[in-house]
Amino acid sequence: MQPKIYLGCFLILLCLLGGNPLIGQDKVSESEVQVQKSFIEGKKQHLLGNLDKALEIYEEIWRDHSDISALAFEIARLYVEKEDLSKALEYTKNALELEPTNLWYLKFQADAFEQMGQNADAARVYEQIATITPEEEDVYDKWAFLLTKGGQIDEAIDVYDKAEERFGINEDIIRQKYTLYLGSGKEKKAEKELERLIETYPKETVYLEMLAGFYEQVKRPDDAQEVFKKILKLDPENTKAQLALAGQSAAQSDEIRFLESLNEVFQNEEVQIEMKIQRIQPLINKAVKEKDQSILTKILELSTLLEQTHSSKAEAFFLSARMLEASERMEEAESKYQEALDLDDTSFDYWEALMRLQWSEHKYKALSNSSMDAMDVFPNQPICYYYHGRSLSALGEGNAALSVLDQALLMSESNKPLLQKIHLALAEAWEAEQKTEQVLQAYKEALKVDADNVEALSAYAFYLARTEQKLDEALGMAEKAVKKNEESAVAYQGLAWVKYRKGAYKDAQKAMESAMNFGLSKDPKALEQFGDILYQLGDQEQALEYWNKAKMNGSTSKVLDKKISEKRLY
Repeated sequence: MQPKIYLGCFLILLCLLGGNPLIGQDKVSESEVQVQKSFIEGKKQHLLGNLDKALEIYEEIWRDHSDISALAFEIARLYVEKEDLSKALEYTKNALELEPTNLWYLKFQADAFEQMGQNADAARVYEQIATITPEEEDVYDKWAFLLTKGGQIDEAIDVYDKAEERFGINEDIIRQKYTLYLGSGKEKKAEKELERLIETYPKETVYLEMLAGFYEQVKRPDDAQEVFKKILKLDPENTKAQLALAGQSAAQSDEIRFLESLNEVFQNEEVQIEMKIQRIQPLINKAVKEKDQSILTKILELSTLLEQTHSSKAEAFFLSARMLEASERMEEAESKYQEALDLDDTSFDYWEALMRLQWSEHKYKALSNSSMDAMDVFPNQPICYYYHGRSLSALGEGNAALSVLDQALLMSESNKPLLQKIHLALAEAWEAEQKTEQVLQAYKEALKVDADNVEALSAYAFYLARTEQKLDEALGMAEKAVKKNEESAVAYQGLAWVKYRKGAYKDAQKAMESAMNFGLSKDPKALEQFGDILYQLGDQEQALEYWNKAKMNGSTSKVLDKKISEKRLY
């Protein structure tokens, strides 16, 4: 529930422009002008992080203008930032007394109740919201969730019934009711919910699989077998049913139990490791893609068994490394990749995975060493040269980086995505050598490969901003990059720095926050830049904190130490 500063500003603006009936008249009294000045001062203190001072100003205004609901709501939001939920609820109540049907206020109140563990109160608020917006299906979901969280299972089921009456039979609703019935020991009612789903969608085998899984869960294996037979009649190629009817110890539809059932066979030395990994490949792919921690953990347990059973096979250690990396246990993942390569250095996949991880974790020295080793084993793989060049550039060895990247360039004519990355890396290396003409040419070459590439647009805009060249052109490229991919960290980073150079520090902060949220929270350059932005906004303490974070995350900036020691921007 922490509000973003810029949204707070917007709400204050609403107070100023639309929340006070006095504003907008032809004549404005001196006292009203003073109120507006106080609003602005309160906003300023909020932006600077001086919450107590901002609250003092707002509450003084509130004592004389308790008819402005948006002001009460803004005060409530500030109290949430101060983690004083009781006071936040007090002012939210004031806001709601003025605007009882305001959905923003109601949802804010419900969230505060939930954070305080008052789930029943939160549920009552959502009941009120449901009467205001009865066609919002998500409202019923949240209402039922809060009731469930508060232990009011029967009431939650009643809410799902109401939703079903309004919106019709819905798989999600039936699943929720099924789960609640099953969790409360009402197995017959749980079974009935699944049967209703099957009656509605008789040819959808997925629902039959759910029913079979339910029968297995409640220790009715014979009934489960009968359902699997029905599935095969509808879909003779259904793997889950085939496995179950072939005597598997667990149904494929229950992924965790299925993985657990493989422990014994994974410890059998007579079964080839390739067959074992192939057996769980779909779940490996799913775990890596969806970052499902329960599946990742179970597969990691199996890969550990493989390491013990097939200790001379690199595949076992590589699988462990992939699961660890997907679980964001990077140090352990790097170690396992190294173990895999110690056993088999002829697999390019192993090398590429290790180099990618080291680059993402800013381990430039380690990357320099591993990419050099990879070049020895795979002298015709340009990506080895690319990573080696980038590591050298990051380590400040510009001339050496340029030489290696030129080699990579000659080898990558047919690989357009890699070719573009190499041009961008060359631009970075030339910049380190202070060769402006070559930098600009490298960026232009990158955009020739793909003029709409987000990374290229962002990098070029970022460079122009850093060097304070063609800022309007840079802004156009940065905005185009964000428009192309609204979840790109580098796009927002480029936009942030252009805004910074144009003096739009609040816009720069907003863009850099997005960059952090989308993946640059540990990037040393981004951390240092965010510190610079905060400094310009007057928040020296936060700026220093982010500069220190940049240093801790491996920054090679030449001025960072000076910024930290002197606590000022250079």
